[in-house]
Amino acid sequence: MQHQDHFAELKKEVLEIQDRNAGISPDNAFVAWYLRAFIVDDEASAIEALKGGSRDKGLDAIFEDHENQTVCLIQGKYRQGPNPSLENRADVLALADTGRILCSSDAKLFASLTTGADVTVRAALERCRKLINKRRYRLRLHFVTTGKVARNLEEEAIKRIYECGDGADFESHSRIQLLRRMQDYIEGVAPAVPIVHLPIHKDQSFRR
Repeated sequence: MQHQDHFAELKKEVLEIQDRNAGISPDNAFVAWYLRAFIVDDEASAIEALKGGSRDKGLDAIFEDHENQTVCLIQGKYRQGPNPSLENRADVLALADTGRILCSSDAKLFASLTTGADVTVRAALERCRKLINKRRYRLRLHFVTTGKVARNLEEEAIKRIYECGDGADFESHSRIQLLRRMQDYIEGVAPAVPIVHLPIHKDQSFRR
C-alpha cells in the first residue's frame, strides 16, 4: 500500500511539473521530476537539461555538472499502468553504447552517433565529449523507468560501460527503486547520494 501511495504521489508531482511548464509532455515531466529529485538543485535547471523529442538519440536529458565535473545522461520511461513491464533490451544497451562512444576518441564513431540528431542534441553531445575526453569529467548514465529492468540486463549494460575505465558509471532505477527513494524526496532529502559501482577484479564490481 505504501508503494501505491508513493506512485500516486510521483504521478501528482509529474502533473504539477506539467502545470508549471506549458507544453511539456508527461514523459519529459517525469524526467524533469527525476532530475529535480535526485540530481539538480532547482526545477529550472531540470527543465533546461531536457532533450526528449524527435531525433533525440534516445537521450531525454543531458546535464553538465561543472561544480562536480560530471556529465549526466538520462533516458526515461514513464509507464503509468498499475503493473510495471520489463524494459526493452535494445533501449537499455543503447544508453550504455552511447556512453562508450562519448568516452572514445574515435571521431567516426561519434559522427555515426550524431548523424540525424537534433541540432541541440548534437551540440550538447559535442560539449559532453570534450568535457569527458579533454577535461576528464566523469560520465554518469541513468536509465530511469516506472517499469522494470531485468537484473541481468542491467549487469550487461554495466559491463559495457566498464570498458570506458573508472570514469563512467551506469545505473538503472526501476519503479520499485524509485518508490523506495520517494520517501527521501518527500522528506526533502535531495539530491540523493548516487549509486557507485567500484571495480574490484576484472568484471566483478561492488555496488553501493
